[in-house]
Amino acid sequence: MSVFFSIYLILGYTIWIIVPVRQFGQKYFLFFLILIVGDIITLISRLAFHSRSNIFYLIFGILCFLSVRGRKISGAIKIIAILLSAATFLIEYNGLGYKYEFIIISLCNLLLFFSFLKHFIINFSIERKFNIFLASLVFYEILSVTKFLNIITTLIDASVYFDTATVIQMFIGILLCIFKEDSSLLQIKMK
Repeated sequence: MSVFFSIYLILGYTIWIIVPVRQFGQKYFLFFLILIVGDIITLISRLAFHSRSNIFYLIFGILCFLSVRGRKISGAIKIIAILLSAATFLIEYNGLGYKYEFIIISLCNLLLFFSFLKHFIINFSIERKFNIFLASLVFYEILSVTKFLNIITTLIDASVYFDTATVIQMFIGILLCIFKEDSSLLQIKMK
């Protein structure tokens, strides 16, 4: 592992460890906590056990999706979670490979994207405020979806795009370390 990559990794994990601490007590605290715990467990499994599996990303991606749904989890959402879980099990059990894992990860991120977009639109419609916090989560999820889909399709140089998108996501993480969800500085009143 190169020195640059090690610094990049440590910096990224440090930022995303701070985010749930900063967002404690806020609506998306559990989402941020699950996000970093999944990353840490995946990193440990890769470094300690030399695992190449993305099973923890898959499991924690599903948990992230459920966390943003709150206590109102409809029957359709339960079915989606069960189907994603079953697909995750089948992919891992049959050793189908990273492309199928990344499809499930992308689906979870796409569901998160739609959830955050829905919250953003509702917030904008009701309060007439452009919520930068929610907009940054929407953008974060767009980057996540395109990162993994690009690896599958290789439309653009996958490693360059993945690293660039990850750096942009780290800047989003810095924003989330500085501002809480309810910060008035992240809400622009529309006329």
